[in-house]
Amino acid sequence: MKEQIKKMIIDSIENWIDEDIYAVSLYVYDYNILRNSCLKMFNFKQKLEKRINKKVNMHYSPKANSNPAILKVVKECGLFVD
Repeated sequence: MKEQIKKMIIDSIENWIDEDIYAVSLYVYDYNILRNSCLKMFNFKQKLEKRINKKVNMHYSPKANSNPAILKVVKECGLFVD
């Protein structure tokens, strides 16, 4: 399934290039990489809380990327969005 999705994305990009459509930006995110990065930050937060014996909040700034799908993953991993 992953290979099929990758092929579809690559085929779409190649079609855009063939059609000389360069004005469109394409951003491709890997859900697993994003989720793992957020979980690492959450685990760091938990370790820090234990070490300093205080509550800590980790916040993601939507100024960095306001894509709703990304913000959803950040929240699902226990981090806050400003």
